[in-house]
Amino acid sequence: MDIHGLRPYLDRAKSFIGKNEEHYLVYAALELRYCFEMIAYSQLELYREIPAEIAREWKPDQLIRALAEFDQNSDVPAELSISLSTVEETLAAAASNSDNIEYLPLGKAERIEWRLFRRLYNSLGSYLHLSKDQRPNYPSPAKLGQIVDQLEAVANSTIKFAKTDASTVVCRCKTLLVIGAKQMSGEKPIFCSNTKCNAILSAVKGSGDRQIYLVEQVQIACPCGAQVPFQRDAILSPTRCPNCRATLRARVGAVALVISES
Repeated sequence: MDIHGLRPYLDRAKSFIGKNEEHYLVYAALELRYCFEMIAYSQLELYREIPAEIAREWKPDQLIRALAEFDQNSDVPAELSISLSTVEETLAAAASNSDNIEYLPLGKAERIEWRLFRRLYNSLGSYLHLSKDQRPNYPSPAKLGQIVDQLEAVANSTIKFAKTDASTVVCRCKTLLVIGAKQMSGEKPIFCSNTKCNAILSAVKGSGDRQIYLVEQVQIACPCGAQVPFQRDAILSPTRCPNCRATLRARVGAVALVISES
């Protein structure tokens, strides 16, 4: 079973490592890096509805981090079992903290904690470029072997699943937004998924009825009709339109305003 599709990449990586030649180690690092990307995209497929900032993310290490904030169990190894007892017996045992319940194991999902995922993924990328002195930076077979062990555990997973605590709010443009617990508590901003709106919102901390407010920002209309947000402290810097992907630069005109006359 290869539910994440890692085996072809892992097998090629191990073959390259086994050749005991430095330049083959670079190809092994590339194959292992592909494994991390497969894990990230495979995990993303489990979520039918996700916040806009995750949907727009494409870097695997950042994607895993974003998913870990949205679903706090997404990077934690887990086992899934089903009770063979009746619902009443299961609930009674849970209420009394009894372990006298028989379970049927359904499978196990091995995952890599997002901080370790990011460190390993980025370290593999460092071997794919020449150093400033124009020399290759070859990885050691031992280090690649440690990464192979981490990925082998994930490849041996027999299930993959997701469990989220998501909420929904409505933007000013009437778009229904899916948000995680940190967005709902006001710890993180909420980004509208409508690429023509691009509003930034925030939940009112401590409100139990999903109150949100619009975060003030500079927005300039793109020729495609979308409202493009510009950072206030970098308004003259180029930015990309989320809707048509064009690169834009704000043109600012200054007009003198008379505030008093002598």
